[in-house]
Amino acid sequence: MKKLFFAMMIVSSYFILPSCSKSSTDAATPAISDVTATIAVTANGVNVPSAGYVFLDDSVVVTVTCTGNADNALTNLKVVSSASTFTTLNTPLTGTSAVKSSARWPAQGKGIITFTATVTGAKGNPANVTFSVNVAEIISSAPELGNQTSGTPKFFSSTVTNNTGENTFDLSDVASQPNYALDTAMDFAYCTRKTAQYMITSPDDSNATAIYGTQWSNTGERITNWPHRNKTRFILTSITKTVYEAANTKSAINALIVSAKAKGEPNLSSISVFDTQIYLFKTESGKYGLMEIKGPTGSIETVAPFGVVPGTVQLLINLFN
Repeated sequence: MKKLFFAMMIVSSYFILPSCSKSSTDAATPAISDVTATIAVTANGVNVPSAGYVFLDDSVVVTVTCTGNADNALTNLKVVSSASTFTTLNTPLTGTSAVKSSARWPAQGKGIITFTATVTGAKGNPANVTFSVNVAEIISSAPELGNQTSGTPKFFSSTVTNNTGENTFDLSDVASQPNYALDTAMDFAYCTRKTAQYMITSPDDSNATAIYGTQWSNTGERITNWPHRNKTRFILTSITKTVYEAANTKSAINALIVSAKAKGEPNLSSISVFDTQIYLFKTESGKYGLMEIKGPTGSIETVAPFGVVPGTVQLLINLFN
């Protein structure tokens, strides 16, 4: 009986032991390399850094460099944008490398715009990469602000234009709106206060309160009637007239604004008018601008009760919007 049991154990081990050995089919499968992609953006042919500025209507091109490999060939590229006006790029790819560019996009929609590229391969995970730009607007204008004689003083607005397309308004323009509805759009005015006191003032400044409020003959037009008066602030910069007037591109103007902001925040609600000085200003809504004062020029008048007042003052303004 013992011999029979021993024989059975030998037979059983013959069938059991092979199952403990590793099959040749269990070898590790080689990992498939993922595709890769990078995005570059140009505006008017100039490279834009990530999160850098482009300006309204700049010619923006998005270029994507795609890379696959021998075991994961490229199959498709799709580029979309958070801007609805951007034309989606969706194109098939072949091989292991490709460089594709979008159609030119005239930058629209102020603020952060993001481009997203998705590159797929025949196998493995797709590559998703993003690139953002900040779309801004530079408004350039040369408004003339009149003296305080009845009917001629002008307020400058950084947000709206009047019925002739200019961004200056009379007190009567504001008064003509129900509940003085244009008050929140008026950023500053040119004030003259008796002899040789020529000022650019924010609507909330005490000079504006006196000149366009209690001293203003037409009670219905007085600034003190406005439900809201903006708080625009100014600061003198070290930018020279020559440098400022030579900044004839949006990028150059933006660079001057950025450099002026770095040296100090605007903190004055009223400034004296001196020819050729360059001021940085900030509106209540947070917009920054540079302003060159030209004048006062023109005829000199004697106006009661203010005494001698000058003619108009011209400003050269570039507003970062």
